[in-house]
Amino acid sequence: KLRLEKLAINRAMDLRGFRVSVQTGSEFDAIFHFGPGNEEIRQVQKERGLRGAIQWYEEKK
Repeated sequence: KLRLEKLAINRAMDLRGFRVSVQTGSEFDAIFHFGPGNEEIRQVQKERGLRGAIQWYEEKK
């Protein structure tokens, strides 16, 4: 019974696009972390620490 309930829940979530959402989230996370433009913020974080990098980013806006 538990397997059937789990299967039903998983299918319902798939129909709602849950699996695609999770996969897309992972893809965008990788792009955001390793995409172009991130080298600068990583260097600033290395030099100033996380708080300093956040402050730098906020001032840059």
